[in-house]
Amino acid sequence: AKYRYEIFSIQYASAVSDTYTFFGGHDDIFGTYLQNMKSKSVVDFNTTELNKDDCVITLSTCTSDDDTRYVVQARWIATY
Repeated sequence: AKYRYEIFSIQYASAVSDTYTFFGGHDDIFGTYLQNMKSKSVVDFNTTELNKDDCVITLSTCTSDDDTRYVVQARWIATY
């Protein structure tokens, strides 16, 4: 299958930041986390409202600073 995602956040994050939080389910805390990640984005993607039921991927890579990561987050919107 092919999956389509919508980017909602691009940010620089500490290697130990809350960006790397794992969640066991889709609850209100997860919804709050998504809003927080969207607000940290260095680019405004004009993403429609995120919610606790969204499925999200987080892509992360290192930078020239050992303690800083470049992070892209996106939500799943379709499967083809």
